[in-house]
Amino acid sequence: MNHSRYNIYTLIHKGLRASLCQNLVDLGKLDDTDAEAVAHQLEITGSLLNFCRDHLEHENNFIHPVIQSPDKNPLQTIDDHYEHETVIDELQHKIALIKNLHSTDRTKALESFYGSFSLFVAENFTHMRVEETHNVELLWKYFSDEEIHSIEQKLVASLTPEENLRCLLMILPNITHMERTTFLQGFRHAAPADVFNGTLAMLKPLLTGKDWLKLTTGLHLDLQTPTTA
Repeated sequence: MNHSRYNIYTLIHKGLRASLCQNLVDLGKLDDTDAEAVAHQLEITGSLLNFCRDHLEHENNFIHPVIQSPDKNPLQTIDDHYEHETVIDELQHKIALIKNLHSTDRTKALESFYGSFSLFVAENFTHMRVEETHNVELLWKYFSDEEIHSIEQKLVASLTPEENLRCLLMILPNITHMERTTFLQGFRHAAPADVFNGTLAMLKPLLTGKDWLKLTTGLHLDLQTPTTA
């Protein structure tokens, strides 16, 4: 595997893995006797499932076609996406049912949902690794890094501002210091100053104090004054 080439999957998959793991942990320790806590967590998990569905759609629209066209061989991940969409529907249906259950029936339903969600997480991890190794090799075979960046930019341009922000806040706390600094250096030059500053403000509480200090040092930020693009 050529680690000097650009891997379009790396950052978003780090964000997805972190979010899926956190949701799985939070579901596993959820107090099923607390109706408010259950409703809150199911909203969070349902929202993540919607994000996963949108992620599949983005890959279907922008990545799979450019690989499939020159390669001609069927992609395993295309079939995976159909299966994942079905599972997402099933999980969302279970969420809707649990929300309407009485407390006496909630415990077993949540335990069952936790098991189903854990299998969804496991399958996604396997699927993402195929994309990061097999699919990316096809991208490298047919496209330059500049062309891969162009594919990614078209995908990002299709996102709503809300989707883009959610992606950023999912990714940025869960990548390495160098990945975070390099990404934000590019973002700083591409985005309006108020968008950059607003993103940093939302990112700060998601980082440790040490990581935040390293980031501000790496970006040469003057924290006493607003950042300018």
